[in-house]
Amino acid sequence: MRPRPPVDGMYPPYMYPMMHPGMGPMPGMPQQMLPPGAAPMVPGGPMPPYMQPYAAPAPQAPVRPAQQLPTDKEQLGEYLYPLVEAKDAKNAAKITGMLLEMEVDQIHNIISDQGQLDKWITEALKVLNTTAASA
Repeated sequence: MRPRPPVDGMYPPYMYPMMHPGMGPMPGMPQQMLPPGAAPMVPGGPMPPYMQPYAAPAPQAPVRPAQQLPTDKEQLGEYLYPLVEAKDAKNAAKITGMLLEMEVDQIHNIISDQGQLDKWITEALKVLNTTAASA
């Protein structure tokens, strides 16, 4: 037997009892289980935390301890470039070159401390912007 077509847009309640508006819970059927203190979802309401979109943190190159850092400037540049590129991809090569003009020990100190690295990158960007503006 085929279901009857909907009348006025509604299926007969005997066929789809859960779709019938105004019908209460069916006896013997378990109710929706919610965690303690949780409210049922309301269309247009706030999403529960487990359904909210995940914003992944920006990837950062791992900071190595100073004793493991290379002492050769070329190798230091290869290690330093991705750290700078994560902050400013457009000027990463110029900023890396500017930082490599420092002493090796000072570069090690900068690489070992993320705050120091950020400060020096910002300082190098200021220098680049002032020279670009005066040219």
